[in-house]
Amino acid sequence: MRLLSFLFVLTCGMLQPLPATGADATLADCAAIEERGTRLKCYDDLAKPPPPPAANGEAPKEPVPAPAAQVIPPPPEPYLTETWNLGATDRNLDITNIRPYRQTYILFTRWTDNVNQTPSSPAPGHTVTTPLDLDDHELKYQLSFKSELVSRETFEKFGLNNLRFWFAYTQQSHLQVYNSRNSRPLRENTYEPELILTYGTGYASGLKLINLGVSHQSNGLSLPGSRSWSRLYLQGGWEWGRYSMLARGWGSGGTEDNPDINDYVGRAEVIARWDSEDKSQMLSLLLRHNLQRDPGRGFMQLDWRPIRLSKTTGIHLQVTSGYGESLIDYNHNQTTFGIGVSFVDSK
Repeated sequence: MRLLSFLFVLTCGMLQPLPATGADATLADCAAIEERGTRLKCYDDLAKPPPPPAANGEAPKEPVPAPAAQVIPPPPEPYLTETWNLGATDRNLDITNIRPYRQTYILFTRWTDNVNQTPSSPAPGHTVTTPLDLDDHELKYQLSFKSELVSRETFEKFGLNNLRFWFAYTQQSHLQVYNSRNSRPLRENTYEPELILTYGTGYASGLKLINLGVSHQSNGLSLPGSRSWSRLYLQGGWEWGRYSMLARGWGSGGTEDNPDINDYVGRAEVIARWDSEDKSQMLSLLLRHNLQRDPGRGFMQLDWRPIRLSKTTGIHLQVTSGYGESLIDYNHNQTTFGIGVSFVDSK
């Protein structure tokens, strides 16, 4: 009998209506809900305004949530603006923040039409008398970078907030790696440290920077192969979107190893460059000249990265012609072709 009474009471309790929630609820209904989370949701639903009636008499539709805002990345900075830190967004000074200077590449095969078997110079004791046994093809690589030593924040104290001070370094090497009969000799290493003071014009396009620099280049060889010189130069940099140009002229000193180097390598140079919109391709042309008519001598170098292999590397092709393809060959005329890999110098 007690069991029947219990089942009767339980059944009657289950038949009681549940507290209303949502649009049909009242304050009393919400207050009657014992579970705290459900009770709060009931109050929230009760506070929502009713949806506006549809114009055609149909039941109003639930509002469609707005699509999430798309984050559009800013376009890449042009080459000079990025590599010389000329953008509107200033970067903090950090001498460990290495930036590209000249191109960095490895040419696995570099071929010449005129091997210099007897490097020479007018300086006494600087001419090779016994011909060298060199191949016409070798490996060539160049490493080049710069780092900002003094940022424009420091110069701001003196009212010169457009100035920066850089240290730059370039190393170029020629290795006879395919010349097994002579133990694959290192033909030449060239070292060139530089100090550069940069003035940023602040222009959106056109003349972007003016550089005053001093450099020393040498190959560290003993006689008769020793070559070296120092230069003080003035350089301007221009930029128009994906196109840029650097032009400089110099005065030289410390040319005891090669006193006529300016008559061959030149007294001025221009570098014109084009980058594709996504920076995957690059084309660069370097021209040097001695600024004389008779005899007029100079040098041309064409670098092309037609294919980007990864985020940091790409196929690299190089063609040179004239005097000074390497320092020991400063007065030697030749044409070279090379193919290898370059390291991308802009994002």
